[in-house]
Amino acid sequence: METARSSIRNFVVGALVGVVSMLPGISGAILAVCFKVYERAIHDIAHVREVFRAEFWFLAAIGAGILAGMFAGALALDFFLENYRMMTIFAAAGLILGQLPMLHRESGGLRGASAGNAAALSLGLLLAAFLLALNVAGIVDTSGGSSDRDLMSDGAASYGYMIAIGLIMAVSKLVPGISGATVLLAMGLMDPLTKGVAGFDMPLLAAFGLGLVGGILLFSKAVDFALARCRRSTYMLILGLTVGSLFLIAYDGVGLAGGASDLAVGAIAAAAGAAVSLWMAWIGDRAKTA
Repeated sequence: METARSSIRNFVVGALVGVVSMLPGISGAILAVCFKVYERAIHDIAHVREVFRAEFWFLAAIGAGILAGMFAGALALDFFLENYRMMTIFAAAGLILGQLPMLHRESGGLRGASAGNAAALSLGLLLAAFLLALNVAGIVDTSGGSSDRDLMSDGAASYGYMIAIGLIMAVSKLVPGISGATVLLAMGLMDPLTKGVAGFDMPLLAAFGLGLVGGILLFSKAVDFALARCRRSTYMLILGLTVGSLFLIAYDGVGLAGGASDLAVGAIAAAAGAAVSLWMAWIGDRAKTA
């Protein structure tokens, strides 16, 4: 039975998860693990019909908090991408770098890996390499130079992009270790999300919300199954995507730098991002052993 106090706590936890999930390289789901609400939330979502009445206030508080946190995080990220883009990109690379040791531990590494595990890792790397090749060739621009114009002026297609962004963020909420913001940044989709939020474009935000809620409902059972039956391969895939995304985002950062002084500032931002990310991973490890 939820009380007013526990509902407020759950809303605050959800808000923190939402804010953190907007940071590239950091998984909001890991924070949910830290606050010991992750397993309950996944179970409730996967069996929502059976537990809806009993767990309604818990799910409502967590869900409302996540949406509020994502909104606040998107506004902040839009400001930094607009005014300090190069530093933000390098900081994001550092955040991603700091998560690699945790993801490596979760995946079990290459020692003793099966052919399926290796294939999952290779698939993640290949997907990121494909995006990097498109970027180098100039077919797509993930640095933000054209993504706003191309995606947000496509009429009805813009709503499709926002639904896809919502689906990506839904998966990141369900799987500890995967950062939806990293995927969006690597694919050049972060700017449309932050611009849509900052501009209070309600139709586009509704499309994003549809993708987010629909993705959580659609994928909760699949994620529950994957983590239970194919946990190592799932994390191998996430590790491959993350490693590849690091190179892609670092490529964007170097491209935005104007010279040695910018690169030095970028290196400092990356180091700060890595420190924050390693700290978050340490908190997550402590929560698991508590």
